[in-house]
Amino acid sequence: AAAVEKIITTFLRNGVNPGQIGCITPYEGQRAYVVSHMLRAGQLNKQLYKDIEVASVDSFQVSRSASRARL
Repeated sequence: AAAVEKIITTFLRNGVNPGQIGCITPYEGQRAYVVSHMLRAGQLNKQLYKDIEVASVDSFQVSRSASRARL
């Protein structure tokens, strides 16, 4: 989680929009931990970290399947 926060903070400091950043974790527990760690330890405005999509593999797969079904 600390490494993820540092990388994301670097992206944000270099002008990457939070909406362009996504983090995929294998498990829901890891997802929750990454989110809480970023909000707790992140050096920038907390809203920037809240705007980043962090999800488990399963939720990305479900979202992608739904998008394909709509096409």
